[in-house]
Amino acid sequence: MRKMLEALAEYCSLNDLKINHGKSAILIFRKKGNIPHYYKFRCGDKEIPIAKSYNYLGVTFSNSGLFNKNASLAVGKGELAAKSCMSFVVQIEGCSVKFLAQGVEC
Repeated sequence: MRKMLEALAEYCSLNDLKINHGKSAILIFRKKGNIPHYYKFRCGDKEIPIAKSYNYLGVTFSNSGLFNKNASLAVGKGELAAKSCMSFVVQIEGCSVKFLAQGVEC
């Protein structure tokens, strides 16, 4: 891993690219136990923090390798969307389809 990070830093230096360290994190997948405190990762002159979970393109990865956290977040978002749709359905329940198609408010 260290060699890969050094190669990335060198590539970025040669091609005038910058690494956004604020959006970078190391995620170590482990079944159990804590990560040793002496694990340090550097890319260039800055240290990259070790994270317990990381959100990438809307998917939450956790260091356990399981998607329980991502599944519970998705369920929560689905419940919120269903509740907001239900309030809209309750508002238009008394209107006929004909009036709604014509844009008439009930």
